[in-house]
Amino acid sequence: MERVITVNGSGAVSAPPDQARLDLRVGATSESVRSATDAMSTAATAVIQALRSAGAGEVSTGRLMIRTDHDHQGNPSGFRSETAIVAEADIGAGSGAVVTALIEGAVSGGGDLLAIDGVGFTHSDPTSLEHEALRQAVVAAAARAETMAEAAGVTVGALVSLEQVTQFTPGPLRLRAIHAEADVPVEPGAQTATVEVKATYEVS
Repeated sequence: MERVITVNGSGAVSAPPDQARLDLRVGATSESVRSATDAMSTAATAVIQALRSAGAGEVSTGRLMIRTDHDHQGNPSGFRSETAIVAEADIGAGSGAVVTALIEGAVSGGGDLLAIDGVGFTHSDPTSLEHEALRQAVVAAAARAETMAEAAGVTVGALVSLEQVTQFTPGPLRLRAIHAEADVPVEPGAQTATVEVKATYEVS
């Protein structure tokens, strides 16, 4: 009968995010589609220009919506024109100053017509974090096997099997939606990749 020992090992690597994404909306309500759309377009143009001036590497527009607004009694009360804007920027080693500048720029451009749906942070190379965490997990599993074998009075031999059990790689960290406010402090925090492996060794 083959004598083996099976252990788990885990590794975790943290790094500050270096990319940020802002999801914004600019919308206006008026008595006519034309006036609502004109007001929205003027504000959206100002927001886009302000974001670029504040350091956004890429700014794009998405969904465009025009709908009829209704009052509390369900009667038509005007028209709502709205567009979505996405801004992305490199933030260096997790600096929130860039994001704060983007928010303040968007607020100055859009004013009361601006809403921020979320702020997300990511790492540009999550694979490198995962691989380092994986290396740590394998080393930890080997050390645990040696400790258990020593306690049991046996010797660790060849590696029989090795598999990754779980992993968590950094995804976007999102802040709650906020309306137009200036001087917003932003602290991105850290992104963490965690990996667990299961290893089986021969023992003698």
